[in-house]
Amino acid sequence: MSNGAVVAAVLGYGDVEEIKRDQENAAFRLAYLLDLPGSTHESLLVLSKVLYLVIEEAVVPHVRSVPDMVDETGRMASKAAPLDEDLRLAAARGFGVDGDGDSVTAVYRVCDRAVRFLFKAIVISRGETDQP
Repeated sequence: MSNGAVVAAVLGYGDVEEIKRDQENAAFRLAYLLDLPGSTHESLLVLSKVLYLVIEEAVVPHVRSVPDMVDETGRMASKAAPLDEDLRLAAARGFGVDGDGDSVTAVYRVCDRAVRFLFKAIVISRGETDQP
């Protein structure tokens, strides 16, 4: 199963093309699964970027390759976290982490959490966590 097929299934879509056509709602569904408010356009844009990166660019390593998993998760989260300060601050408000003081770290952590959630779904779909 491809990353896109797994993400589509997790979010309740029939295929990845539905996610591409319905990006804002797909991001809202991800926010819901992560118990995030996801209440601003900007926070949903960030989650849409997470979805895009996991579907189109991520190379999810084997579950037992912890260093590679950490590296790829960090790479995806870093790419998803906005560099623009206004966008980042608005996203932090939407995620409910604007009181953390450091919006760079706060938004990165949300992106990291979202990426880890989706990576876990992909790893499970590949049967890597099954007992022998």
